[in-house]
Amino acid sequence: MKNILITIDTFYYGGTQQSIIDKVKNFDKREFTFFAIGHDRCLDMISEWREVFSEVIILKDGANFEGIEKVIDKFNIDLAHVTESGRYYDHIKRISKKVPVLQEIMCPRSDEHNYDDVKVVTVPSVFSYGLLKGDKGKIIEHPLDIDSYIPKYDKKYFNLPEDKLIIGSLGNAHDENEDFVDIANQFKDNEDLFFVIKTSRKDLPQGNYLLINEFITQEEKISLMNCFDIFLYPTHFEAYGVVFLEANAMKKPILSYDDSSASRDTIGNGGLTVPYRNKKKMIKALEWFIEDDEIRRYYGETGFLQVKSRNNPKKIAEEYEKIYRQILAQN
Repeated sequence: MKNILITIDTFYYGGTQQSIIDKVKNFDKREFTFFAIGHDRCLDMISEWREVFSEVIILKDGANFEGIEKVIDKFNIDLAHVTESGRYYDHIKRISKKVPVLQEIMCPRSDEHNYDDVKVVTVPSVFSYGLLKGDKGKIIEHPLDIDSYIPKYDKKYFNLPEDKLIIGSLGNAHDENEDFVDIANQFKDNEDLFFVIKTSRKDLPQGNYLLINEFITQEEKISLMNCFDIFLYPTHFEAYGVVFLEANAMKKPILSYDDSSASRDTIGNGGLTVPYRNKKKMIKALEWFIEDDEIRRYYGETGFLQVKSRNNPKKIAEEYEKIYRQILAQN
């Protein structure tokens, strides 16, 4: 039995966090035991972590994994799977002096990195792979446990109309949220449509849409996405875009920008993309989706089948297990 320590900055919901949970659920527990360590900045998902890990170690926020060497010794860790990415981290160097390290990176963002301290670097997309330096990289897509995406709440729960076509988005902090607003305003005279966006941004201009600012749980998010007829997500610099997979899981056709990994890696046959920030073409594509329910159904079904095969958690867990064995055999 080999002991694997997975490090995560915080336990809040995010694409990386959900990806880790979906992988660990599918690892062979007869061969590997898993421990998790992270900071206490946000613990809204901590119960899910405790369900799948043998032990979850919570550090004070800002501690920079202080004392992780003692954790490695206490639990007889054989390999560390670190998920902090994008730049150089002192704790990864400290870990590498104790045990071999695999680093999972969402998106490389800096020339300064821990390449010399890790054995293998995994990234989820061709886009992210192109940003890596050196020859330690390997592409492994994010998993999605599609069977767990079961909606619980209906349109009434979110104050959404029953008799309109719902065009929805889950915004991030990007400026492209404003493109959603601009596009929604172009359809203000169409009474058969209803636009809604869930985003933490509170500075968006008023317009022809419902803004959801408050925190929603993962269960609520799944249900909200299930209320959408079209997932309109103008975004930028997505290393992978787990939210696209989630839309696929709900069989929702996707519209986004042809930028970073969105069309090349993630959306694939699950929707359409247009040139970056070309709102005229986005509106044209949206009009096509609005007018043709068969097209919406086609992209929704195709995207669902694509994710079910490509992002199968069991298959992806097996890819990581293979890398674990290779690294451990070398040490």
